[in-house]
Amino acid sequence: MKSVILYLTECLLLTCTIEAIVCLFLKNKGKWLGAGLICNIITNPAINIILLIAGIFTEKLWLIYLLGIILEIAVLFAETALYKLILKESFRKCIAVSAMCNTLSFLSGIIISVFI
Repeated sequence: MKSVILYLTECLLLTCTIEAIVCLFLKNKGKWLGAGLICNIITNPAINIILLIAGIFTEKLWLIYLLGIILEIAVLFAETALYKLILKESFRKCIAVSAMCNTLSFLSGIIISVFI
């Protein structure tokens, strides 16, 4: 069994890598990469700690996935607000980038967890 620190680090690295790839397609990619890193350092460990705790209380995977989706929606809005605050971009662009990044990293995490 992996240590919690190793697990959280792997989750953060995976998320940052996937979201960095998305940011490479944006104008001002350096600003988006930096802001994305800040956002993920704040939100990613929090969401994964909550999911780990949930796993202690239930073995029902559907419930943990549902909680994950709810938390991802909360993160979507939190990261949108952080992008808006840090980058001074339009709300529409911030929520679009946040939605794209979070959807891809969430789906990648599910795919990897199924095969590992």
